[in-house]
Amino acid sequence: MRTMNGIEKSAGIMAVLLLTIMVVPVCALEGSMGPARMTLRTEVPFMSLGAGSVIEVPVRVCNTANESESVRLFITDDLNNSDLMRVNFAEEHLILMPEEERVITVTFTVKKPGSFSGNIVTVFNSLNEESSSTIGSMVGLRLNSKVSIVAERKGPDSSLYTHGGAVGVAGIVLLIGVILHRRKQKEREEETKGGEERCIE
Repeated sequence: MRTMNGIEKSAGIMAVLLLTIMVVPVCALEGSMGPARMTLRTEVPFMSLGAGSVIEVPVRVCNTANESESVRLFITDDLNNSDLMRVNFAEEHLILMPEEERVITVTFTVKKPGSFSGNIVTVFNSLNEESSSTIGSMVGLRLNSKVSIVAERKGPDSSLYTHGGAVGVAGIVLLIGVILHRRKQKEREEETKGGEERCIE
């Protein structure tokens, strides 16, 4: 009898615990970001002097959870190489209320031609549980947006070759003509001078 009572008590306690767990609302980290993949194309000017080519991209970040979340954005791989490019977020750290959505402008300044790839990483943390340490701030729900950048070297403007090129060729021909004309004029002057000298003799 005592054994049965002990089992019944244990079963009762387990039932109460299960009911308690079922009644307590579950708060999980949830979020979304987009676009999930981007391919960006640009041209780096031939004489950019390190200024590079600028691309602005909107990234949508949404808190789909039922509690406020802290959101941090950072970059990886080629996007994190300052020799290749500079990346700026309009906001790197933001707080989103439940179901709040925000569009963040990301600016890429591409310094060199080439093909580059990396990720824009969005980390969601519970606002109540976010750690103040750098390591803690990177632990949470992580969503990636894959970014591919194709940057070509841009030479002098092609229109300069088509329209200005014709003017350039005409200018060279004119210059040659002027030089030849002056040379002939000089030769005539020398011939005239020689003739006058003969007449005097």
